[in-house]
Amino acid sequence: MLRLRASHFGALVAILTTQLASPSTAQDRTSAQAALAQAAQTPATEAQHSLARWLDAQTFTVAARYDYIQDARDRTLQNRMQWQLQAHPRLKIDAAGRYSLHVGVTTGNNFSSGWNPTGIGTGEGTARIYLTQLFVAAEPWDGIELQYGSLYPERGQSTEITTYDNDGYITAGRVNLRRPHEVFFDDVTTSVGYVGYLDTAFVLDRTGAFSRQNYWQVLASKQFLPASRYRRIIP
Repeated sequence: MLRLRASHFGALVAILTTQLASPSTAQDRTSAQAALAQAAQTPATEAQHSLARWLDAQTFTVAARYDYIQDARDRTLQNRMQWQLQAHPRLKIDAAGRYSLHVGVTTGNNFSSGWNPTGIGTGEGTARIYLTQLFVAAEPWDGIELQYGSLYPERGQSTEITTYDNDGYITAGRVNLRRPHEVFFDDVTTSVGYVGYLDTAFVLDRTGAFSRQNYWQVLASKQFLPASRYRRIIP
């Protein structure tokens, strides 16, 4: 019984002696663990491609759908496969992207149609795409952005189900104000322009819209809680 206690006491002394004799080893181990934890939390940075200085692909989607339409008399009006392309790159004039040229290339030959037939089913297939959006954007001051040209409609918190389609276009000038510390709202968007040429998708065939006005919109947004958002749209 006495021999067992002595062996336990000797093992305890040996452990304490090792710890007291090499405090630097324990510190090194702690430092190494801290360095590993910090490295795990730091995201890895990858070198950007040289084109990233000039080009920014904001949206690029390719989709397909099957379109089947039947009237009240059970007559088949459409029975076909369709495809869609939406590409929205921008050319950055300066490295920070404060001044840029935006381009929108989509399928569909009018304002309300963004799909092309594939030739599968009714109708002939087509691969035509159109330059529907072309505008310049400038942010000369922090929180103030100016846009002018063939723009995308500003939908606020709505989607294309309840408002304009994603492939829609308007010819307008727009001012985005995002200075919540100076004004009550988080962002205020004002657009003035023209909605028309609904059967003319190509932007260079709609230059007459720049001298017309039938569209005015003021959109204000204020976030009160992280999970709630209030918007008021004045058409």
